Amino acid sequence: FSLLREPGNSGSPSLIMAAAFQGTKIRSDRAITQRQKHEAAHESLITHNLEQLKVEQYAIWENKTADVIREGRVRNKVDQLKRVRGEHLQDRRQRLAELLAREQAEYEREIGRA
Repeated sequence: FSLLREPGNSGSPSLIMAAAFQGTKIRSDRAITQRQKHEAAHESLITHNLEQLKVEQYAIWENKTADVIREGRVRNKVDQLKRVRGEHLQDRRQRLAELLAREQAEYEREIGRA
């Protein structure tokens, strides 16, 4: 920067120098402001990504929990059906054993008569 006075300008060299640096200050302020805007936008994106990750992880947890509950219900239903089937099988075996005993007794009576 030249500290020479312009013709018709009776300003001191410090005023001329201040005016020359004024443009630099505005540019550096603009650079700082632009950087701050960029950093704020970047932080906003990071925050948004973290929130999205939290939502996704929560959804995964909900789905896993729903799967565990569903599997438990299915397991309980299968156990119940097996238990009922076993009870019916025991009842049928009992009835068949009683029928066999009656038929055996009747057979022995008929053999005894003959």
